[in-house]
Amino acid sequence: MGANFRHVSAGGDLSVTAGLPPGLIRDLMADQRRDHQALQAEFTEIKVRLGVTDAALQGFFAILEQQVVPPEQWPERLFEIARRHKQALERLAALEPEDPAIRDLLHQARAAIETGNYDQAEQLLDQAEARESAAIERAGQLLQEAQVALERRRLSAAAIRAEQAELLLIQLCYGEAAAQFAAAAEQTPASRPDTRRGYRERQAYALYHQGDERGDNPALAEAIRIYRDLLAAYSRQREPLAWARTQVNLGVALVTLGERESDSEWLHAALAAYRAALQELTRERTPLDWARTQNNLGNILAILGQRESDSERLHEALAAYRAALQEYSRERTPLDWATTQHNLGTVLAILGEQESDSERLEAARGHIQQAWRVFQDAGLDQYDQSFRRRLERLDRLLEAE
Repeated sequence: MGANFRHVSAGGDLSVTAGLPPGLIRDLMADQRRDHQALQAEFTEIKVRLGVTDAALQGFFAILEQQVVPPEQWPERLFEIARRHKQALERLAALEPEDPAIRDLLHQARAAIETGNYDQAEQLLDQAEARESAAIERAGQLLQEAQVALERRRLSAAAIRAEQAELLLIQLCYGEAAAQFAAAAEQTPASRPDTRRGYRERQAYALYHQGDERGDNPALAEAIRIYRDLLAAYSRQREPLAWARTQVNLGVALVTLGERESDSEWLHAALAAYRAALQELTRERTPLDWARTQNNLGNILAILGQRESDSERLHEALAAYRAALQEYSRERTPLDWATTQHNLGTVLAILGEQESDSERLEAARGHIQQAWRVFQDAGLDQYDQSFRRRLERLDRLLEAE
């Protein structure tokens, strides 16, 4: 004889019949001619074995008939219904909502289930769930209002912190200012990335000046790291000018550090940053930014040309300065024009000296002389001695030719 196995459902509940003889249930439901007292005794026996009320048991039988369950399955299904019935009562008893009205509805639903009145229990549970849903909606609105208020507070706190940083910049306390800008960025909500990036840019700016003016190379390295992080945050497609200007700022920090290091790696990285910036800072789109970047590009090329004894780099520097002077004019941007004239004259002097070319030396003298005049007109007398030394040296070189 083969063995019969009972399988466990996915829920893990093993169906049993609590010792209810199938014949007992079928006879109870089918035989309407039996003595009422005997019938009541058998009904009571089933009720006791299942541990439910009379009303609930009557409801169980009604379910079996409504769902047209085959009579041979009644013992198993009856116990299954009873088990779920009692589990529902236990779960409801364990629920303790904060709202007294919802607690009352759950108590009423539990009483309805005890009597097998599942329709009434379902209606009561619907009412309880509706009240909780309404409470959830109200709480969600309050939470949203609180989040908006919190964001406003955080933005305000960040702005105040940034103003503290600006005061420190006025006092030339660059390191402390950088720390305050960093704190402002941290306080800014993630939902305001532009504001956060702005504080990070100011942090990098402060670190750059700490490195440039105080000889603090670690500060310069940190500024470089932040500018690179900002480049990763900007989308060149959506924000091409912001991306390009960050490239320029990165280039400035790189070249400042590169001039202090014997390794030219920083300078080559600066060169790449400026060339990348010029892809977006075109003469047609931003003429003055384009000219400024051309001047900076010329500076790096000039440094590399001298450091690597590469005359080709020096000639590229001349081309970059001359490009900048296409937009800079003495009338519109006098100091930018004068600075670029000075840089152009400096590189011409280097090439003139290397090549013993008096024409280049004369041209160099003319550019530097013009630059000096503009600086004098602007009242920048502190540069007089530097200009005077350069011109005197050029005069000596020209006399030797």
